[in-house]
Amino acid sequence: MTEPLATLPPETESDPELLSLLRLLERAEGFTLAFLMCNVAAERERLVDLLVQSLKPQGRTGRVLHLQEPLVDLLAELRRLSPPLSAGDAVFVLGLERSIPADVSFPPVLERMNLARELYRDLPCPIVLVLPDYALTKLAREAPDFWAWRSGVAEVEVPAERLKSIAGIELAFRGDRELRSLSTARVRGHQEVLQELLAEYEERGDADRERLSLLNEMAAGWVSLGELEEARLAAEQALELARKVGDPGAEAEALNILAVALANLGRGEEAAIQAQTAVEAFRVLARDGSASAEAALASSLSNLGAILGPLGRPEEALAVLKESVGAHRRLAVGAPEQTLPSLAQALSNLGNVLGALGRSLEALSAAHEALEIRRRLAAEQPSLYLPDLAVSLKNCGALLFDAGRGEDSLAATEESVQILRDLAKRRPELFSSSLATGLSNLEVILRSLGRESEAAAVAEEARSLTVGRSQ
Repeated sequence: MTEPLATLPPETESDPELLSLLRLLERAEGFTLAFLMCNVAAERERLVDLLVQSLKPQGRTGRVLHLQEPLVDLLAELRRLSPPLSAGDAVFVLGLERSIPADVSFPPVLERMNLARELYRDLPCPIVLVLPDYALTKLAREAPDFWAWRSGVAEVEVPAERLKSIAGIELAFRGDRELRSLSTARVRGHQEVLQELLAEYEERGDADRERLSLLNEMAAGWVSLGELEEARLAAEQALELARKVGDPGAEAEALNILAVALANLGRGEEAAIQAQTAVEAFRVLARDGSASAEAALASSLSNLGAILGPLGRPEEALAVLKESVGAHRRLAVGAPEQTLPSLAQALSNLGNVLGALGRSLEALSAAHEALEIRRRLAAEQPSLYLPDLAVSLKNCGALLFDAGRGEDSLAATEESVQILRDLAKRRPELFSSSLATGLSNLEVILRSLGRESEAAAVAEEARSLTVGRSQ
């Protein structure tokens, strides 16, 4: 009597691609090479789990090799598995795409797979490489001899509701402060998932609104990582899509992110144009009186003021920043928790512009109010607000120094530098530059106070940071 064929759970049993792969694995004898293509990481893992469970009744053990880092020799990793592979196993390899970057031709892992293809015959069981479309395509093109050994390829489309659910989870990361509180690896992981979701929606064609949301989120993520050219490209794509589908809110959001990216790329005049257009768009949206639209307008005014100041247009910057602060104060009456971070940002920008205009007392007042708000916020949620607190301490230190209050300036600047030291240990690519600037400011203050030996030590620390970034 023959054993019944393995079955898949009801939610996937109608997928002929998965059923075909399952049948192949059931009947495989010795080494067999198969591929499973799916563009979304969370779905790839779910599908592998389903296949592993479905193989159990047939006496075949599904084993999963999770590759967390790029590698060169996949065969060596398979041979290192413990216990050693046996004829009753089936191995699913997840994470190989980390070794197949889209922008690198003939990555080492593919070259090694192609050259060592004969050695894979010694493996006693089937191997399933689980990859997104782009990586599978590169493997087929750049390791053609290895690819030729395939016995099956299952291409699985993520169900629409499942795709929507995964996208919703990732879009919940919205907000630069929340992204900034995460490790670089986590933010990059977030960006990778967004890229995979975007690729999946692009395959489906009519999904402009979904792609729009993902592109705006990706642009914000690239800003958080300091990858400004990537941010600019994503924001420009989002802007084009927003205008195509007629979504003024998403259009204004894309304009805001684009302005930030351009400003940080040193393209201030272009940034000012985009920021001004964003303000105008948010003004129209705010006419309905909704708090969310008014909050977006207030923040966009703050961004515009911060961009105009360094362009030698301080009077224009002052006008929009005063409007921004006023709007934030009104909003804070009804929703202080949601508004205080943005109010502090507007006050900080206002202090910078007032300082540039020589209005020192007003500048200190605005900067000190921003500092007090951020100190409270950082005490409650340090991972989110310590970077802002460091900025406010730096600003106050500079204003106090200009006012001739050297000791007070030193205290504020030293506190800022200490915060930045801690932040730079966790995310050096984002905070090392700010730390170097803070150390340079601290050196100037120490020398003005006649504390030369301390100043020299600080200068050496700043120099070591600069050398480290250039290597």
